[in-house]
Amino acid sequence: MSYSFDLGFHQSIRDFNFGILIKDILPYTYWTTGEIDVGKTSIILGSNTSIDPINISFDLDPFSLEYFIGLEYDYNSLFSVHLSNSTFEKVYLGFFVNLDQLNIGYSFVIPHHNQLGTSQTIILGLKNLN
Repeated sequence: MSYSFDLGFHQSIRDFNFGILIKDILPYTYWTTGEIDVGKTSIILGSNTSIDPINISFDLDPFSLEYFIGLEYDYNSLFSVHLSNSTFEKVYLGFFVNLDQLNIGYSFVIPHHNQLGTSQTIILGLKNLN
């Protein structure tokens, strides 16, 4: 079992969004063997643009030069499907459900290294609560 938290801020100019994300705050992984791994916190610079109904995103960790490229297809305002690849060792295929104040997502994760096996990610996000 593992958990971590992310904190991000973004700004929009026309159809172009950019932001900064502090990723994996307090990242811990608990193994069934009783071992505990502490991950690293990173700062991610990101951008996103939309060519309706496609969203394209690019994120970069300027310290490690790891990147994330994603494509998202908005089926409608409530549901979207995404595909992404990254140097963060994973390929994601999943979907998002966008509710009023909450985003719910699911991703099937395929690692670049076969010995790690596949995994799944569940995403819960709170929208701006102003």
